[in-house]
Amino acid sequence: MLLNFLFLTVLITCIHASKVIVSVGGLKGENIFVPQIIHARVNDQIIFSWVSGSHSVVESDLPRSCAKSAKADAFTSGGEFTAPNKTMVLLATDIGIKYFYCDVPGHCENGMYGTIIISDDLLTLTPTLEVSSAGPESTLINDNGSPLYFESAQTPIIIIGTLVGAGVLIIVGSILLYMYFKRERKMKEQKIFSNDHNIFQIYSQVVTQE
Repeated sequence: MLLNFLFLTVLITCIHASKVIVSVGGLKGENIFVPQIIHARVNDQIIFSWVSGSHSVVESDLPRSCAKSAKADAFTSGGEFTAPNKTMVLLATDIGIKYFYCDVPGHCENGMYGTIIISDDLLTLTPTLEVSSAGPESTLINDNGSPLYFESAQTPIIIIGTLVGAGVLIIVGSILLYMYFKRERKMKEQKIFSNDHNIFQIYSQVVTQE
């Protein structure tokens, strides 16, 4: 029973995690983030994809603020980058609200800022866009805020691996649940048989005494 519970917990976590796409720059070259307000859940990957122009992503402490966060682990793209050769992945680790902006001169002041709302609500719906083609290098922000680099060509492999892993978990879980219910049914049948056998023995003793 404990094994089944642990499996279901892992399965729910895997299904729960998803990718939330944020376009950096508009399709017509606008200095915007799309969507500007991002809804994500714990364990989601928030993927910033450079669509047009030269921009950066920097965490701030207040809504609509154009000043870098005072936190030591504030997330950042690590500088200004030009589309389409850039993506940045931010892992949503804690429930709460985060703010960010583009620190290219004039961009934030003209509305290029955004808000990330992280919750544990399974019913939260998040608007997403397709990721534009990325160049050879992308950025992953780890827990301490420092940038890590990986080949963006690996992204499809990661997605496929995640889907395959989820499929394997579903199959293994189904087998475990089948074995569990089969064992429970067998134990019930044995119990019923044992009770019937005892009743038969008692009846036989009564008949013999008569």
